Amino acid sequence: MVSLFAVVLSAATVLRYWSFQTYAWDLGIYNQAMHTTLFGGRFFYYTADLPAGTQGSLFAVHFSPFLFLLLPFYAAVPSPATLLVAQAVGVALAAVPLYGIVKDRLGSARWGLAVAAAYLVSPVTQGLAWYDFHPEAFLPVTVLAAFYFLGRRRPLPFLLCWLLALAVVEEIAPFLALFALLSLLPSLPFFRRVMVVRIGSAAFPQRWFLLAFLAASLWIAVAYEVLVHAGAIGGGAFGASYGVNWEILGAASPLGVYPQAILHPSLALAALSYQAPQKLVYLALLFGTVAFLPWVSEDRALFPVLAWVGLAVLSNNSAYYTLGDQYSAYALPFLYLGLVDGLVHVRPWWARLLRWARTLRPPLPTRAEGVPARRRRAWRGALSGERPIGLAVVGLAVVGALVASPLLPAPAGSFNEITYGVPSVSAHDLLLHRVIDLLPPSASVLTTTTLFPEVSSGTHAFVLPTSSYFVGDSTFGQAVGHYVNESRFLLMDYRLDPYSSAILAASVNFTGFGLYAEANGAYLYQRGWTAPPVLYVPWSSVEVSPSSLLLGNAVLDSNVPGMPLHHAPGTANGTEIWSGVGLYPVPPGTYHVTLDLRVVGEAGEPSLLLDLLRTPISVGLDLVNPSSTGHDYGFVLSADASKSQVASLTPVAPAGGGGWENVTLTGSWPFMGTLDCQGWALAPNADIWLYGITVQQTSAVPSGGALE
Repeated sequence: MVSLFAVVLSAATVLRYWSFQTYAWDLGIYNQAMHTTLFGGRFFYYTADLPAGTQGSLFAVHFSPFLFLLLPFYAAVPSPATLLVAQAVGVALAAVPLYGIVKDRLGSARWGLAVAAAYLVSPVTQGLAWYDFHPEAFLPVTVLAAFYFLGRRRPLPFLLCWLLALAVVEEIAPFLALFALLSLLPSLPFFRRVMVVRIGSAAFPQRWFLLAFLAASLWIAVAYEVLVHAGAIGGGAFGASYGVNWEILGAASPLGVYPQAILHPSLALAALSYQAPQKLVYLALLFGTVAFLPWVSEDRALFPVLAWVGLAVLSNNSAYYTLGDQYSAYALPFLYLGLVDGLVHVRPWWARLLRWARTLRPPLPTRAEGVPARRRRAWRGALSGERPIGLAVVGLAVVGALVASPLLPAPAGSFNEITYGVPSVSAHDLLLHRVIDLLPPSASVLTTTTLFPEVSSGTHAFVLPTSSYFVGDSTFGQAVGHYVNESRFLLMDYRLDPYSSAILAASVNFTGFGLYAEANGAYLYQRGWTAPPVLYVPWSSVEVSPSSLLLGNAVLDSNVPGMPLHHAPGTANGTEIWSGVGLYPVPPGTYHVTLDLRVVGEAGEPSLLLDLLRTPISVGLDLVNPSSTGHDYGFVLSADASKSQVASLTPVAPAGGGGWENVTLTGSWPFMGTLDCQGWALAPNADIWLYGITVQQTSAVPSGGALE
């Protein structure tokens, strides 16, 4: 089961990477940090958050010494795919200590297999390995391994795994400290005089948990100092920079969430009400996939789960209360520890219930005439013993997977910024890989977030900082200008990510860059390049049906095959027949726009005026969440109010007064924009049918070769 999970999730996530469904945040930044550590002479250096004042240190964002353990594997195969495979394997391996815990607590290998299977099937578990790469994926295996060794009364491996869990990411430390503290409290002298900690029926020396609590508490202090020293704003995850996630509640930092909720219940209610249906779905999936058994647990494991759930549902960051990302990892290991303890307590209840049921007369099922004895025995077997409990545990996990697995195209409780479903590599993806393969190793390149993971193996790989935090007076324009000056290449893909590509094109001064390659919307520019592109695959033709146009004095003629646009005779000259503002946005280049027309009028008479207009896409910047430390940016893309004519043509009716005519207009523009192909009636007695418009790229370079 472990191998199957690792293979399936590895294949799915690597396919997501190959099909450009991963992002700079976070696969790109972790790949760059690993690569620069091993091959770039920098210590976990990455560039995506340079505007945030991190000085390029990953340890200014997360204190994750656990990453050192992944360096040998990355050195063997230095690729983002290595991180994705390691992540899937790490999530899957947590089933091994979980199996051991269940077997030890319940005394049954079958129960161990059932719970391990439920863990691997759960959409919460699958989601943890789905989205990019995050060290949080290694929390379940390290935390559960610690408790496995605790149950085996092996203090040194227990404390070692405890430290490994702390080393995964600093944010787990408060949850581990909470568990250790709650375990210690009943054993303190003012509660009882026995210096042991009881978990279930087992007793453990108090000093084990005292050391665990001290380690977690000290780790919080050390992590805070490392984060601040490395350049984290406001103490990183423990500071004010994360306060934006609880903006409705008004908490200044994660540490202030619960005090703020207690002191201001009206704000807490408003925070809970924000996206309440989505939060309820999250809670149903989180607890439903473990059959709600942690709620009957007498263990302390439920408290870290509730601590995380409270932070999530009081937040306004939907990533905290959706599946498919890394955040549920803070609760997941404790959730399954609670499941195990819940099973310990439910089994005796179920046994008493069965004994009571056997006292009923007639026995179940009834000895009705005609019911074969074999069927009666089967029903009794299904209802006897602990099989129904196991079926409920595994069955609810399976049901959860059927509605919320990230392998589904639209799973319940999903995050709208993540793609789901079984990925596939398209023909355009293959073309884009051909373009990227033209880059030299460790090239200095500026690109967009979806392309960055592919080119992030180097110290001079930069991503358009659309998701960066800007400290002080730093601006988006300054950051982009610096990246351009440091880059030899500019890479964008108007088909894959037109939004980011339009922002990049509008923010960059292309002076000194030439088009090095273009493949169906993927544009690679090189500094100093003046020759023709070494690779050119035209932007695939765009077929525009008349139904997508804005109709003027015309109708869609359903009586004619193909339902063309029809302009009937009898209108004044200069009447607008249609406008094509609905045409697909197209990238820079030279294009042929061909109209499939039928004109019936007087021979040689100009019947129609065709105008081809271009409308550039303008990019607006808005400051978001300004504070004393810095700000974010929001981006608004819109069609510019001004239009410019790039071509105009007045075709005449064919000889004989009627027939088919394909009319082609040629236009060129140096930026991404929308096309507006307009038609105006010039002859009052002409019948005009438009069957479609085809837009074909003839060159990726505008006429004259100019770039803006």
